[in-house]
Amino acid sequence: MDDDSSVFNFYRTLIHLRATTPALISGRYDLLETPGDQIYAYSRTLGDQQYIIAANLSTESANFDFAPELQPCVKQLVLGNYIFKTDFLTNDVSKLILQPFEVAVYKVSVN
Repeated sequence: MDDDSSVFNFYRTLIHLRATTPALISGRYDLLETPGDQIYAYSRTLGDQQYIIAANLSTESANFDFAPELQPCVKQLVLGNYIFKTDFLTNDVSKLILQPFEVAVYKVSVN
């Protein structure tokens, strides 16, 4: 419980994020196309709030590419279970690699 990188604290943070983010509670759900069946990705949108959630459901690393029209809109990695990747958005978001069982929640700017 005292380890900030524990599964317990990840879920506690995830529950708090969902409880305090209207788009994640009642936003429109849109399934995103992904190659193969390793990645499950969707967006939740409510008003000017949009989030993309991507989960690698396999034991292998997997590529996840944001649609070209979304790439300039991806602003922030809000939550992920791979702590060392929290600053990756300074890199190219067009070619992301999700580690095995990685889950990430991205904030997107809505035009």
